[in-house]
Amino acid sequence: METDDRRSGAVVLQRHALPGHDRRVPAGHGVLRGRRPPGERPHPARLLLWWWGAWGLSVVLGVVVFLWSFRGGIQALADGVLLHALLDLVCAATAVLTVRVVRYCTALVEPTRPVRREVLVSLR
Repeated sequence: METDDRRSGAVVLQRHALPGHDRRVPAGHGVLRGRRPPGERPHPARLLLWWWGAWGLSVVLGVVVFLWSFRGGIQALADGVLLHALLDLVCAATAVLTVRVVRYCTALVEPTRPVRREVLVSLR
């Protein structure tokens, strides 16, 4: 059985290395909300949307902090300290959400463990 895969290596690398492709194809993650009727598009779980938002906010805020560091003056330094503190809080929240997303995805993939009951068959 042969498959006709016309994607080049560059396209595959781009889709795996650059973020954003998974936003167009949410089913690629397998993190979907419940059952849906046929024909309805899948939607990412709310936890995943929060994680994407926190990740994006941390990147934007990191760029702002980097650019702010080129400003001069005492007030700019004081504002930079506050921006760094805010960036640290956003990164900590992103880390916590990352742990929750990994646990959620692991729970989706992991097989369920049956509850084992021991039954006494006979006594001697």
